[in-house]
Amino acid sequence: MKSGDGTVARRPKPRLIAVLLGMAALVAVVGGGVALGTSMSAQPEPPPAPKTATVPSQLSAHFAALDTSTAGSAGIASASSETQSHLESSAKGLDEQFGLNPSLARRVSYGDAHLWVEPGSAGMCVTDYEGAGGGSCGSIAEALEGSIAVGVGNTGSVVVYGLVPNGNSQIVVHDADGTTEDVPVENNVYIIRHSGAVSAEVIDAGGQHTTVELPR
Repeated sequence: MKSGDGTVARRPKPRLIAVLLGMAALVAVVGGGVALGTSMSAQPEPPPAPKTATVPSQLSAHFAALDTSTAGSAGIASASSETQSHLESSAKGLDEQFGLNPSLARRVSYGDAHLWVEPGSAGMCVTDYEGAGGGSCGSIAEALEGSIAVGVGNTGSVVVYGLVPNGNSQIVVHDADGTTEDVPVENNVYIIRHSGAVSAEVIDAGGQHTTVELPR
C-alpha cells in the first residue's frame, strides 16, 4: 500500500493485490510486486496482457455482475463514457498488466454504496472511486478463488471491499478477537464496515469453501 510520502509497504502474504486510488490516478499495487507512480519495487513489472474485447468466459461464468445478460438488471449498470474514461485514466499500467477494458465494467449496488467491477484478459478489479476511493485487482485465479479485497481507511478503522464468485450469498468474517459475523454478498461484492476483520470464509468458483486473509 502506498503511503502519503510515496513509499510502498509490502504485505507479508502476496495472495491479495491491493490498490489505492488517488484523486484521479491509481498509484500502487501491493502483493503482485508492482508499484505504479514515483517508486518502483525491486521486482520487475509483470508482462503486459492483451486488452480483452469481451468478458472472458472464465469470469462471465462465475460472476453474475459481468454476465452481459444481467446488464440493466436491478443493481447492475454498464459504465457511462465518462466512467469509462475515468477508469481507463486511473488504471494506467494496470490496464496492461490485467488487460482491462473499461467499456465492459459494471456498476454494482451494495446497499447505498456503488462499486465498479472491471474485467480483463488476465484478471479483474473492484473499485470504489465514487466513495472512499479504493480498489483492488487480482489475477483470474485470484478472482475465482474469491481473494480479491482491499482495505480503505486508517489502521483500526478499515473498511474492506471484496469480490467473490457466484454461490456466495454471504461470507463468514472472522475477527481478531475470535468472534465471527455473517456479511451479505450483493452482485458478487461485499463490504465489511466493522474493524478487526482478519479473514473470511468464501466459496470459490469450484464450490469449495476457502479461507482468505483480509487486508488490515
